Amino acid sequence: MGNKKKLLFLVTEDWYFLSHRLSIALQARKEGFEVIVATRINKGLNELLSHGFKVVPIRMKRSGRNILGELKTLIEIMGIYLREKPDIAHHVAVKPVLYGSLAALVSKKIKCINAIAGLGFVFSRNDNFRTRLLKKIFLAGYRLAFLSHSSHGIFQNKEDRSFFIKHKILTKKRAVLIPGSGVDISKFSEGPEPEGEIVVMLASRMIWDKGIGELVDATRILKSRGIGFKTVLVGIPDKENPNAVPLKILERWNREKIVEWWGFKKNMPEILRRSHIVVLPSYREGLPKGLIEAASCGKPIIAADVPGCREIVHAGKNGWLVPPQNREILADKMEELIKDSCLRKKMGRYSRQMAAKYFTDKIVINKTMRLYRIVLK
Repeated sequence: MGNKKKLLFLVTEDWYFLSHRLSIALQARKEGFEVIVATRINKGLNELLSHGFKVVPIRMKRSGRNILGELKTLIEIMGIYLREKPDIAHHVAVKPVLYGSLAALVSKKIKCINAIAGLGFVFSRNDNFRTRLLKKIFLAGYRLAFLSHSSHGIFQNKEDRSFFIKHKILTKKRAVLIPGSGVDISKFSEGPEPEGEIVVMLASRMIWDKGIGELVDATRILKSRGIGFKTVLVGIPDKENPNAVPLKILERWNREKIVEWWGFKKNMPEILRRSHIVVLPSYREGLPKGLIEAASCGKPIIAADVPGCREIVHAGKNGWLVPPQNREILADKMEELIKDSCLRKKMGRYSRQMAAKYFTDKIVINKTMRLYRIVLK
């Protein structure tokens, strides 16, 4: 690429960068980029520095609503872009896309790559005056973010990409489909089903929009039918999300033995291999990393029939798609897989084949690096 280019990632949280974008950043550094990570620092500073990245702490809050505070954040990001002068600014998720794109206007040389990791809770809610207003605000913001013809969008599923093209936010040529964050299929490997009680697992942030309430209700339905199994929730509440499941509710469910709440777990390959069935009745997704990892571990999956989940679950082949917010059908499909070990194994094999063919981290890295080369021409 000639002289050394600067690649700046703007991400709200250090842990999210490490779990979802680290492999891309490492490959970029290997290919000669100077990598800068602008993010809010929690516990990931030493790990970021150990990889040779330049770290720029920022004070961005995902759910910040103080107008003065948000303006200060935007000015802070503008200052970072003026100082660092990146060749490419890779923005991940809603606020970095909006604020980063505005900040990039300080220089015509900065090429923006805006990663749309799903359309978020606003677009998964039923229409009322407030959500309609919020949608208009978000659409106006996205139009502004893609105003520059040098900016490109990364989409995790076909429906989100089509949505942006349909609303004339950007053209097909500038809208790139890349399947999520990818998975290391050697790390998330398949193995034999665990012995003992059937485990139905949901692994995600503990927010209502993931369909956690519906899964708990479906569990109650099956318990009332005398079905023997246990439901396990893996993850913690997202304190900055307005739809976070309160900690006291998770603790009560656990105490009453409705479900087992395991909290945060670091070794997800081992955790997923302890399950028999993975469930995510989410209201809307980009491309859920947890389901890609479950597929790579050879697990049958039950998910809501919504954008993002449809990319991973092929109904009747590696799992089932159920209507969103329908606990009765969710319970029926759970019961079918709980009772049929042969079907679980058959669907699990198909999951693994899908992960290896479409969702590896190598595929994601190669497509992203190709996009970097295109925008630098």
